[in-house]
Amino acid sequence: MGTYGHRIYIGGSGIAGLSNLSQDYLNYIIQNLAKLDAIADIVIIDTGAGISDAVLDFLVASGEILVVATPEPTSITDSYSLLKALNRHPRFLREDSKIKVIANKVSSDTEGETMYNKLNTVVNRYLKLPITYLGAIPQDYHLEDAVMQQKPVSMQSPNSKSARAYEKMAYALMDKEYDKSLVKRGMAAFFSHIVAGNKKAGQLL
Repeated sequence: MGTYGHRIYIGGSGIAGLSNLSQDYLNYIIQNLAKLDAIADIVIIDTGAGISDAVLDFLVASGEILVVATPEPTSITDSYSLLKALNRHPRFLREDSKIKVIANKVSSDTEGETMYNKLNTVVNRYLKLPITYLGAIPQDYHLEDAVMQQKPVSMQSPNSKSARAYEKMAYALMDKEYDKSLVKRGMAAFFSHIVAGNKKAGQLL
């Protein structure tokens, strides 16, 4: 579905199953996925939580990774575990990926920055992995109501605190001066990277 220039495609699973497809069919998929480059400036893939092989495959293939965490200790621990698994992945190249952290469900900007600083301290100490802070999404009943109504909060309550936070973050991600070193891989290269990894893994089994 699409609204205001945004398109959302729901579903998608079984990334590891790509390794079972023929090379001709894989090429066909990649060529068609490459069309996304022509119709989209930015493609965001929500991998969901966890550190499954499929999630790590997406992260390794991505040029930019957004880690969403809340101030709760368990969430910070989960985020660290994800980054630790990513850092150990044999195909992860830290110089090719930019990792940015979003603080979610915070009571204030200070709480969001504090959460990031805690995560950054352990990541820098034990993983030596560079991460940056993108921003925070505040606790907002407008957002909770929008979720219940199954509508984007930016459409239902455009002047709400959460909607303004999303807008600020979107501008930061779209600003070319925000991260000039980020290399656009394109969707074809993205899925080629995943397929190559799964093919190699299949040959080792």
